Amino acid sequence: MSLNCYIAIDIGGTAIKYGIVNQIGSVLMNEEIPTNAKDGADTVINRIIDHIHPFFSVYKPSGIAISTAGQVDIQKGTITYAGETLPGYKNYPLKEVFEKVFNLPVSVDNDVNCALLGEKWLGIAKNETECIMLTIGTGIGGAILLDGNLYRGRHFAAGEWGYMWLRESSFEQLASTSALINQVETALDLKACSLNGKKVFELMDHNQSVVEIINQFFTNLAKGIANIIFILDIEKVIVGGGISENKYFLKYLNRYLNEYLPAEVQNRIILENASLGNKAGFIGAVSHHLNTYKKREF
Repeated sequence: MSLNCYIAIDIGGTAIKYGIVNQIGSVLMNEEIPTNAKDGADTVINRIIDHIHPFFSVYKPSGIAISTAGQVDIQKGTITYAGETLPGYKNYPLKEVFEKVFNLPVSVDNDVNCALLGEKWLGIAKNETECIMLTIGTGIGGAILLDGNLYRGRHFAAGEWGYMWLRESSFEQLASTSALINQVETALDLKACSLNGKKVFELMDHNQSVVEIINQFFTNLAKGIANIIFILDIEKVIVGGGISENKYFLKYLNRYLNEYLPAEVQNRIILENASLGNKAGFIGAVSHHLNTYKKREF
């Protein structure tokens, strides 16, 4: 029996990943293009449509599964809230646009929800019924698994803890990768966008001010995660985003996190890296699609 396959799309603020994923989660091919978000929502979506058109004659997909930044009404497939990074994205009717162009079933969900669904399907959360996931990048995204299912909230906005307040700023203004990079570039008087998360850690051996900025970054990140743990009483925290792949990242984060947790809580918290890397979003999008159209039991 041949397996159905799906076009999977993961729309991020910096990059768009897209490819073909079959119904058992195998990635048959994948590509990546820059988002160029400043061009606006219409231009970005039309660019995606142009890139995926050639797949139809080759793979004959059964549907289109979309993972995207922003808050998503999964029933309507629209973007209910998005930041200013991608102009014109708020209220954008993603599902309607893709269905009209391709005449196929389309599903849409938030990118971190999809990442956690991917980890639940094929990754490190496979045997979990309760956990949370954070992705640390341009902002801080979150997703919540309770009783084996995503908890989305009444307005599909549960897990948006990048917006919660720590001290005088939001969590993501203090503990996102972009916040860390901006602080280091300012301190060292570097050109904007000259660093990434990996390069920041490489500077630790050469500059005490960078060490102090990174220490404060982990302090802020640990405080935010501790707050979430106290609210939800979960045991497993999955961390994603490129910066989390640094070999020292979990070690540092665990050490700082323990400063804000009582011993009995420390002993039961499991802090782990996401296992599917940058494919988690579009693998999870297909998981959501299959569940939405009842192609399998989740």
